Amino acid sequence: MARFNPTLNTWSLAAAPPLAAGESAVGAGNGKVFVAAGFLGGTTVTTTLEIYDIASNTWTYGASLPAGVEAAAGAVLNGKFYVIGGDDFTVPVRSTYIYDIAAGTWSTGPQIPDTGGRTNTYATTANGLVYVFGGATTGSFTAIDTLLAYNPGTNSWTTLASAGTGGHGNYGAISPYGAGKLLATDGADTTFVAVATTHIYDIASNTWSAGPTMQTPRAGHAQGTLPDGRVLVTNGLNTSSTTTTTSEQLPPVVPCTTATPTATSTLPPTSTATRTATAPPLNTATVTSTVPPGSTATRTVAPSSTATARPTNTVGPSAT
Repeated sequence: MARFNPTLNTWSLAAAPPLAAGESAVGAGNGKVFVAAGFLGGTTVTTTLEIYDIASNTWTYGASLPAGVEAAAGAVLNGKFYVIGGDDFTVPVRSTYIYDIAAGTWSTGPQIPDTGGRTNTYATTANGLVYVFGGATTGSFTAIDTLLAYNPGTNSWTTLASAGTGGHGNYGAISPYGAGKLLATDGADTTFVAVATTHIYDIASNTWSAGPTMQTPRAGHAQGTLPDGRVLVTNGLNTSSTTTTTSEQLPPVVPCTTATPTATSTLPPTSTATRTATAPPLNTATVTSTVPPGSTATRTVAPSSTATARPTNTVGPSAT
């Protein structure tokens, strides 16, 4: 087993599980990875539950499943590990098995809506629901790309829209991608020929749209959304008969931002006041005094003042 460090963007080896099983249902939560049932070779399908502790890098066994299945979907939500669908090596099944992590016990939930069962399928969680995408149905293992949703509150399944993959979905995968969206990698067709196409599901509108194309066709691969929003896909079938050991990542969704308008204040034109002082008219007073015969005296008074002359040629206090 290998594990990926999203901070360092590197892979490292982890402790190997005690039982080597293929096509197991896998879910992660509560600090653990749960690996349920799977194919042991020949025609043998196991009921074993293996539990990996991430912190201690160790494995333990949990209680066995009610029945053996392979290629089922797995997901952890609110302290429960769900194992959904799969096949018993002969035909797809409709079972929903629920493991209570705290109690360590299994219970049986409602059957999925597909009357032909569903195997080679994959699950994820979002908005408090378990979503199951794609797979194969009926005894002929025909590819299917519809989405199912399980509501733990009502203990019921709902059939949602088809992804419109054009006959794919067999061994596809799904995980959250941005707010209110799921990213499905289309997987393979009924003959197990893998494709690189993807689709994006809008939870609110129950509609699908085309997603970005992967670099390599993949089916039966591992897929998960990292804490920073990247989607990691690794390994899987790249043709109907060959596998790939490569990994690739889809960058996280970049939220759209709305620019905040900048308020612009328009001031009135700058007014320049010109002040003109008008001085009062200059007053010139001519004072004529009576002098003895034969002499003339002329007196000039400063502007803006009016003087009343006295016979003694002295301007008195009453002058303005």
